[in-house]
Amino acid sequence: MKAFFENKTYEDGVRINVWQGSDLSFLAHWHREIELVYVCEGEIRMGVNNTERLLCKGDYCIVDSSDIHFYDSQDLHSTVIIIIFDPSILGVRDFRMGMQRFLNPFIEHAALKNIETDLPKKIRNLFSSIVEEYEKRSPYFEMYIKCKLLEIWTLSLRHFPTVSSTSDEKPSPLPFIKAIKSSINYLENNYAAPITLEDLAGHVNLSPYYFSRLFKRISGMNFKEYLDTIRIEKAEAMIKDHAGSISQIALDCGFNSLRTFNRVFKSVKGYPPSKAR
Repeated sequence: MKAFFENKTYEDGVRINVWQGSDLSFLAHWHREIELVYVCEGEIRMGVNNTERLLCKGDYCIVDSSDIHFYDSQDLHSTVIIIIFDPSILGVRDFRMGMQRFLNPFIEHAALKNIETDLPKKIRNLFSSIVEEYEKRSPYFEMYIKCKLLEIWTLSLRHFPTVSSTSDEKPSPLPFIKAIKSSINYLENNYAAPITLEDLAGHVNLSPYYFSRLFKRISGMNFKEYLDTIRIEKAEAMIKDHAGSISQIALDCGFNSLRTFNRVFKSVKGYPPSKAR
């Protein structure tokens, strides 16, 4: 699990990744690609920059280039479609979709229905057809998917407000986002070391109190939960690779005792570390 900037790779040179699955949880991260998320069934908690929302069946979300976002399915169940693509495949010169951004990345089923009775069904069919085409990989499937992506994007632009990325209409969260990105990268690179809230706040030149509230709002977790999750993800990968004894792996991942490691591992994963091996 990546917890920072993701440098996407694509199969066979196709600059689109499509995934459909259930109960997704993913730490706060970002990438230069656009990400579309559609909820087929159930509910999922999602955050984009400094806004968090419970998405329900029929809702979708547009994650712009470099937006920091997370998924949380704790105590929730859902099936979602995720489409990640390089904006240049749609003929856009930059990663801000023509320097326009949506005022609200979350688009609700109810809002679609209020615009046009058949619009929710149209959006659902567009997402489903992209999944089907991506899996079949028939001749010219990439061209077909591009057309469907353009249709989703056009319908969204037509019906939901946007603003120029250079406009002052909406205050930019960029300074705060930069601080959180910097702190997340710091955790990713130094997770094995003893790190306190004060250390991390000092790294981004913010007070511990303010930083703690900001980090929770943008990442969806408090500092300790986030650090523990990174450590457990690293530890699980090492356990699966048989990279030493579990006790040694626990120490290598920043835990000062095997008892603490076992407790945190089970809390994060739902099963003991021995089962990971």
